[in-house]
Amino acid sequence: MKVNIIHDAKQAKGLAVIIDILRAATVEAFILGNNANCIIPVKTSAEAFALREKNPRIVLIGESNGLKIEGFDYGNSPSEIKNVNFEGKIVVHRSSHGTQGLVDAQGADQVIFGSFVTFSAIKKFIEKTNPKVVSLVPTLDEGDDELFANYLYRDLYGYDNNFEEVKERTKGLNSIFLDPEHPEFPEEDFHLALTLDTFPFLCITDKKDDQLIVKKQEV
Repeated sequence: MKVNIIHDAKQAKGLAVIIDILRAATVEAFILGNNANCIIPVKTSAEAFALREKNPRIVLIGESNGLKIEGFDYGNSPSEIKNVNFEGKIVVHRSSHGTQGLVDAQGADQVIFGSFVTFSAIKKFIEKTNPKVVSLVPTLDEGDDELFANYLYRDLYGYDNNFEEVKERTKGLNSIFLDPEHPEFPEEDFHLALTLDTFPFLCITDKKDDQLIVKKQEV
């Protein structure tokens, strides 16, 4: 197994792990953990609104430039939706980085969404399936996504890891979440995203009626 860290989802090969810690991948884990039927990742808000026009029961979640999109039901915030019951719902999700990567990475054999809240399930899935190539794709070139990629890379190759050190480094890179002057970026989002193994499943893409979806998969 060869593990590569790359920065273009369109070039991802083998098993791709698209990484967006703060906040899209974390949000999708909470959505699926709260019993959504599936998630449809999209690149634009226009796509999201078009899907809801066809099915008014669809829930819209997402952001543009970090802020909730007008007309959406929820923003891209795990603390906002952590207690929402999505049982049986189809959720359409748009984010500035994470969902872009999911859509762009469909040249890979399999695509999963990378977050610390599903870390052990991701690692276990990679070790169990043992693909020839794993593409780790931070959706931001620098920051928490890069730290996650390196953390997973080191774990897969058996190197020592220190999660508390990663968490401390991430604080410095995402201070806006720790600034009370920016309530649109809740501090709780940071703490929820920087928690290991909240969920025992991973978020993996699939196709349903030719539509790209994300569903949960136990390992």
